[in-house]
Amino acid sequence: MYDLALFTNEGTKKRHPGFLVHDNIFDAGKDTQVKSIEYLINQAKFDDTQQYILTLNSDRLEEDGIASHANLKLAGFEKAFFTKENQFLKGQYSEEK
Repeated sequence: MYDLALFTNEGTKKRHPGFLVHDNIFDAGKDTQVKSIEYLINQAKFDDTQQYILTLNSDRLEEDGIASHANLKLAGFEKAFFTKENQFLKGQYSEEK
C-alpha cells in the first residue's frame, strides 16, 4: 500500500511517473483482501494522468468467496483473460512443477 500511497498522495504524485503495476499483491487473509479491493474500488482517487494496473487470479477470488463478499464486479474492468487454453505466451514452453 506504500506504493499506492505515493501514487495517489497530492504531495508526491506530481513526482511519480504516473504508472503503477501490482501483480497479485493481495495474497493475504480474506478480510485483508476484501478491505484492500474495496479501498481500490471505492476510495482510491486516480486522475486521468495515472495508470494503475492490478493483476488478480479470478479463480482465487471465487474460491475464497472474496468476489461476492466484496460485492466485486469484474465485468468492465477485465482487460485480459488468460487460461491454460488461452495462453499469454504463444509457442512452445514448459511449465515445470
